Amino acid sequence: GNNENYFKLIKASVKTLFITCDENDYNVPLTAEESLNKFVKVL
Repeated sequence: GNNENYFKLIKASVKTLFITCDENDYNVPLTAEESLNKFVKVL
C-alpha cells in the first residue's frame, strides 16, 4: 500500500543523506532518526 511507498522513499532519502553528509558528524544520523520517528508518528 501507500505506507510501503513512503518507507521506500524514506530509506532512499536517508541513504542519500548519509552519503552526502560527513560521516564523522554524529549529529546527522541522530537528527535523521528523530525526523524519521516524527514522520512515522504522523502516518
